[in-house]
Amino acid sequence: MAFLGAGVLLILVGGVAALLFRRHPRLADGAFRTLILVGSALVAAPAVQVLLGGRIESVSFRATLPGGPWVVGLDHLSAWFVFLLCIVGAATTIYGVTYLAHERPRAELAPAHAIFALLIAAMFGVFFAQAVVPFLVAWEVMTVSAYFLIVFDHENSDVRRAGVVYLVLTHAGTLALLGMFLAWGRSAPDLTFANLAPAARHLAWGSAPILLLALFGFGVKAGVFPFHFWLPGAHAAAPSHVSGLLSGVMIKTGIYGLFRVISLVGPPPAWWAWAILLLGLASAVVGVLSALTQRDVKRALAYSSVDNIGIVLLGLGLGALGQAYHYPILAVLGFAGALLHTLNHALFKSLLFLSAGAVVGNTGTREIDRLGGLARTMPRTTGAFLIGAVAIAGLPPLNGFLGEWTMVRGFLTAGGSSGPVRFAGIGTAAIGLIGALTLTCFLRLGTVIFLGHSRSGTPKSNYDAPSGMGYGLAMLAIGCMGIGLFPGIALAPAMRVAEIVSAFTAAGAVG
Repeated sequence: MAFLGAGVLLILVGGVAALLFRRHPRLADGAFRTLILVGSALVAAPAVQVLLGGRIESVSFRATLPGGPWVVGLDHLSAWFVFLLCIVGAATTIYGVTYLAHERPRAELAPAHAIFALLIAAMFGVFFAQAVVPFLVAWEVMTVSAYFLIVFDHENSDVRRAGVVYLVLTHAGTLALLGMFLAWGRSAPDLTFANLAPAARHLAWGSAPILLLALFGFGVKAGVFPFHFWLPGAHAAAPSHVSGLLSGVMIKTGIYGLFRVISLVGPPPAWWAWAILLLGLASAVVGVLSALTQRDVKRALAYSSVDNIGIVLLGLGLGALGQAYHYPILAVLGFAGALLHTLNHALFKSLLFLSAGAVVGNTGTREIDRLGGLARTMPRTTGAFLIGAVAIAGLPPLNGFLGEWTMVRGFLTAGGSSGPVRFAGIGTAAIGLIGALTLTCFLRLGTVIFLGHSRSGTPKSNYDAPSGMGYGLAMLAIGCMGIGLFPGIALAPAMRVAEIVSAFTAAGAVG
């Protein structure tokens, strides 16, 4: 726990350093970047240790607020999400310092850097919390700090409108979570997760109210259809490194919340599992079709995040069906596929947003139809975007293939089963269709923006992403290639976490 606390503290100090040294930009940027990188490395070390089978730790603090003690710690589920935050947080920080530097003549960057550090720390707080009160405190800090980053370019009325829509809808989700925990806590001695788990068995009307409120509250944050309409505007309005962090990690806090509820409540009822599956299918189809029709590159990437959250929900729904109908292999494969796609999407979607940011910063436009032939002057960015595009299309040998193939194995197994669960086999065709549409979408983006000839009136591109931005791109690209070429480094810990969440062992799942 000492490493976790020291890491988060260094990240916050990095934000403070950006404010204190604001009159000396080079010193402020260097201190901000270095402290967040070191802090992320300190947090990543115990997360990796837990994922490899190390000891789970937690610390309890007495609190004067109602709800019982504040418990923070790291278990296998939270370690998975903490690890992906460490990677994406570090990469977007490296990129963001250079990316925002050109804004310094017209905008004050120190507050933006400080809030960025606060957002990363708050998300760590969400994953560390093992009690309701610290969880909701960190959740609210995360929500508000993300709002201030979304409206960085607040002179633009579209940006302000996107920020308001985000703030209103996400706070509606927060109210749902507050109601969920209050209803749940009536049957528990306090509001620690350890005591909420056994209390779930004594809830009135079963766990139905808890599961419905969780689906809305966490679904809003994840951008699940039909609660997704805040996401395209907010992610398009934010600076590109913020968009990468929001899409790569922040919307995954909603996925983490659903996983956490499942781990505490236990096997969910079949109706809830089917609801997750259908919402996942709807989100994926709506997201990819909307991405195909966009003329703004960042809005296309944002709608693609709705699509990929839908794919994650397909895996989550399959895992919940495996629990509900007592099919261990489905539970483990579904949850493992969802976890893998959560990590993989964090890497390739952040990479795509950062690549798009380099294009927008260089050309001054987000309109796809005004771009073309950028591969000649931006080879580094073109290569990064190509890696991200192949990964998001689920093509081997990159990382996107691993999670989707794990889910396909599960859906094929479901299709060969007996009883109602066999109807889940349609998920195989759904993933195939979504993959084909995603490939079409990113072929369009890649060929129009980077290949061919410059169009008449296309803004001139005279340089590639500078080295500071390039390091962030390279870090994420290496992650996409590394998991794709050596899938065992991600598959083994994902299976272990899935077994723990589903309460089935690997031997029981295979048997």
